[in-house]
Amino acid sequence: MNIGTISRRIRKTLVAAPFQFKDRIVAEIDALKTYYGSEGLVAAQKLDDEDENELAAQIIELSLLHLARLRNRYQKPKTKTGSLRAKLASAKLDWWEEEYELRLSPKDRRDLSSLGKRYHPQVSDDDFVDRFINETAIQLATAYDEACLEKAHFDRNKEYEEILAILSGKSTGFAENFDEARYRKQVSIAKAYRKHEDTSQRLRGVSLVALIIELNKEVEDYESKGESYEDDDILVRTASGSVLSLPEVRGFVKDMTKLPTLGSWARAGQAAKAVAYSRAVKSLSGDACAFTVNIPLSVALQADGERRASQSVLQNKIRVLLHSEFGETVDFFFAYERGIGQKPHLHGAVALQPTNANKKRLRRVFYRLARLKPRPRNSSLIRIERLRTPGRWGAYAIKHLIVGQQRTGVSNLIGKTNGVARQAKDEWEDMRLQQRDARAAAKLI
Repeated sequence: MNIGTISRRIRKTLVAAPFQFKDRIVAEIDALKTYYGSEGLVAAQKLDDEDENELAAQIIELSLLHLARLRNRYQKPKTKTGSLRAKLASAKLDWWEEEYELRLSPKDRRDLSSLGKRYHPQVSDDDFVDRFINETAIQLATAYDEACLEKAHFDRNKEYEEILAILSGKSTGFAENFDEARYRKQVSIAKAYRKHEDTSQRLRGVSLVALIIELNKEVEDYESKGESYEDDDILVRTASGSVLSLPEVRGFVKDMTKLPTLGSWARAGQAAKAVAYSRAVKSLSGDACAFTVNIPLSVALQADGERRASQSVLQNKIRVLLHSEFGETVDFFFAYERGIGQKPHLHGAVALQPTNANKKRLRRVFYRLARLKPRPRNSSLIRIERLRTPGRWGAYAIKHLIVGQQRTGVSNLIGKTNGVARQAKDEWEDMRLQQRDARAAAKLI
């Protein structure tokens, strides 16, 4: 997903027959000539002289900003239908009226007050042309979003994050303190560990330089004998007994080399730290339980009001409930997600052996956290499984970082115990050493 893909999809909506883009231009020119006197005639001429492709490009770029505001405004409500479409349909005011205090040219009220009181981007020196472009962009964003709602598989959160990442500096009202470059670096680290988590675990404590040298010798042996081979045929066994192929090792080394340098722990972002926290939980107990818990809005609102992750409402609740259930302090970490079109929920891990008895007791803890009764219909709201790939799970847990920050107003969305925080620093150092080793090994490929 990238901004170009989103723009192309919006362009398809613009030129599609239902939107009637050309007819809108003609209708606006006629309206300007009919209702606005001499100023309207000037504006009509300017609009008529505009190149249609350039006009479309302006509208598409603005629609991205309006789309971000639209999606920043709504989330799935806690209703029987649970439908975002139902909330949009039942709203007394359209989203743009709430966001911009803007009315879209009612025929009985054609004056400049319809431009709205709040800021919206100015793209033309003529107020009438500027209004038409902005209004069309708003209507295009609305039409595109409605088309997205028709597709159950459409990932609206990813689109929203991409729009924020690229265009946050061009609009107000969201992502005001957003550091795009740093965010992208941290997310690239998390994505790499989602991709290579299994390989990374099998290569812990292994010298990548020595491994690459051994693999190169295998390749030389095949070539010296004149035998044909596939890359997947070249295998190497580590001291722990793990078997890896040549493409696996080379792919891991190359991707670790491309990543931003893993600097000090203090400068790491939430997306990268989530990977270390998840690895730390498993290291503390040798095995662990991963969980996903949907929480009601009343519980989420308490968390939204608390901005310090070390003393967050949810973190304290989980700590107390775990101690009450197990009679001792249990280490854990979680990431709080509240995306567009999603219910508030937690992804995380607990440092407990994934036995059936522990899973049952954990489920009891999370029922109490979510204020749910242990009924069959509520069982799908809580999922507990064995934590198999901790780095991948940590990266997944914080996948919608920007959306979560914007929806909740909470800057730090991760909760963890002190034991996990301390162990995570050691995990981070292991990750840094592995990257340095990979960069040395890359020179031998």
